[in-house]
Amino acid sequence: MENALTPLPFRAAERPRPGDPVLVQRRGYAHAALYVGRAVIDEAAGIRRIAEDMVVHLDGKATDPRVALSPFSEVVGDGVWTVPRVQPAFPAPVIVQRGLGKVGRPGYNLFHNNCEHFVSWCITGEARSPQIDHLKRVATKAAGLTLAAAGTALALAAGARAAGTRAARRGTGREVH
Repeated sequence: MENALTPLPFRAAERPRPGDPVLVQRRGYAHAALYVGRAVIDEAAGIRRIAEDMVVHLDGKATDPRVALSPFSEVVGDGVWTVPRVQPAFPAPVIVQRGLGKVGRPGYNLFHNNCEHFVSWCITGEARSPQIDHLKRVATKAAGLTLAAAGTALALAAGARAAGTRAARRGTGREVH
């Protein structure tokens, strides 16, 4: 099994288990979060409370993007969500601790440290983003096609130039072979 965040449909009536990745379909992309379930939240003045049904995610939409602990319902909203198939490198409690240990950490970067990189790192130890990997493959292919088209255009232009030079030389009586 590939160690990437590959979507696997999950029935909405069920909830993911702690340590499960969650992909939420958004317009044009999927947002990744790590389901942690119950979490202890330290609030101001030393007050602690227990929150249920929580996820940890790298919130790139925030004014100050950072790893956040948020309610599952707030992150998912009315969106369609799935639990990707991932081969974990760690037991679920360790995965949850890896995610919770990063709460508050800044450093969002779409191409090198996005929500998928974060969730993948928590589960597998490798920061990977299949969506970004796909974009890189498409961009590389497009660049290759562009270079091939440019090469063809240059070759055609050089051929036309050479033909024009031969024709011009023919007109002067100086034939070049």
